[in-house]
Amino acid sequence: MQAAQSILSDGVKPSGLTGVKNIIAVSSGKGGVGKSCLTVNLASSLRKSNLKVGVFDADISGPSIPFMMGTEDFTPTMNEDHLISPATTDDGILVSSMGMIVPPEQALAWRGPILSSAVNQLLNDTAWGDLDVLLVDCPPGTGDAQLSLGQSEKLSGAVVVTTPHRIACLDARRGIELLMEMGVPVLGLVENMATIMCDECGHKQEMVKEVSLEKGEVSGARVDTLSKETGVPLLGQIDYLPELAALADRGVTAVRALHMLSDKDHSKALKDKISKVVESYDIVAGKVRKNLKGFEDMFSTK
Repeated sequence: MQAAQSILSDGVKPSGLTGVKNIIAVSSGKGGVGKSCLTVNLASSLRKSNLKVGVFDADISGPSIPFMMGTEDFTPTMNEDHLISPATTDDGILVSSMGMIVPPEQALAWRGPILSSAVNQLLNDTAWGDLDVLLVDCPPGTGDAQLSLGQSEKLSGAVVVTTPHRIACLDARRGIELLMEMGVPVLGLVENMATIMCDECGHKQEMVKEVSLEKGEVSGARVDTLSKETGVPLLGQIDYLPELAALADRGVTAVRALHMLSDKDHSKALKDKISKVVESYDIVAGKVRKNLKGFEDMFSTK
């Protein structure tokens, strides 16, 4: 707890965000929709484009980013400017999270104002250096952390993640409305866990379907409807792949998994499945770049 409280210490420090060109919030109205998984894989896809990328874990109470990016054993230190050193992944992505400061078994019983202050100070007090993109993995919901980030930081935009479930879409709509009220550009929606593939025959089917008990009809496309009704573009649909969930628990993103797997018979089938999901993440990353105002002009030489 003492290490965590040191983040909230007083004192004049230079902002660690000075060299960050774009800050993008990755948000969701509901937990359990795969937002953090989308964040780390989106970071990997952007990094493939030779961009300088960072990931900030704004979920102070339930930080998962260090475990999903393989940096949970990193111990932050202070530099000469009293800024916190971020971890660096094997592919060069910078990571900052309370999960690397507080032991994993320790709960942070902080109330709203302190929690909001911790989010902002950890974000500002991390030595990010020069970054093209900083992705902020927000906690689920529309609480203090989202309000604090939206009101005090200059967010370049936000990506909203949802699953096809009706409840998830309803909460995603609330999140979109909050972002719009705060003047944060919503770059797009991502439908996570859109389909699942049968291991036996390879057939894809929707994870969730709309059922009419009166007519006996089945349909889908909830996220398409949400996109049309809010005017927020659908950036892409990500298939559910159980193997990727297992890899995330080991701190391996889909992009890194492709480099680790060989083309031999025993791993080629898995590599092919992961490759298709990576293509979906790359599509989302490309549309994020396109929808971010001035981004392509800013990095047209890369």
